[in-house]
Amino acid sequence: MMTQVKQGGAFALLAIAALSLSVTITALLSIFIYDLYSQVNELSAAVGLTHEQLQTSYKAIVEYLFHPFSDDIQIPYFSSSPQGVHHFRDVKLLIQVNTIISLVSLVFIPRLVRFLKKARRNIVLDNGFTILYGLPLVLLFVIFISFDRLFIVFHQILFTNDYWLFDPQLDPIINVLPETYFMILFVLAILIYEGIIVLINLYYKKIKKWGWAKSP
Repeated sequence: MMTQVKQGGAFALLAIAALSLSVTITALLSIFIYDLYSQVNELSAAVGLTHEQLQTSYKAIVEYLFHPFSDDIQIPYFSSSPQGVHHFRDVKLLIQVNTIISLVSLVFIPRLVRFLKKARRNIVLDNGFTILYGLPLVLLFVIFISFDRLFIVFHQILFTNDYWLFDPQLDPIINVLPETYFMILFVLAILIYEGIIVLINLYYKKIKKWGWAKSP
């Protein structure tokens, strides 16, 4: 029983690691995704800016979220309310923590996989990767069925206030950050997560052949 508990814990940590990495990669790729999305949907016209100006504003947000020593957010061409600034600080904290987890994950993923490779076969080991693959697909189904509700629940879980409910008059940046854009990011994060699990599974299948199974 204890072996199965340890294996379950290892799979849970792999899921957290893959999720954290997928969020980090998605957030970084979002600069390019937003560039394309804003062009296709002509978002800059909605706020009287050029596409280049809007892209500059979005890049400023992403840079602020990832920069560990940047305290105040300055979004070119957009004003921000105290509540809006507070929300971006909350998001920044989450991104910073997630980035740390991502970096730590790169170290511990190989160790977790080698542990699983040496473990005795049982129902947990036989079905662990199937569960890792399957659970996000359930979330993907929910996204396509009712993303608006999922979006609300997501914010209610992660934040202790309602500052994420931006007033377009006070925080006009929300006018160019539509819910459908975030849905695209959610879907992309799930696809990247699945890709990471595929790579981990391939590593799991190969390490014995490569002679690394006895590594600590």
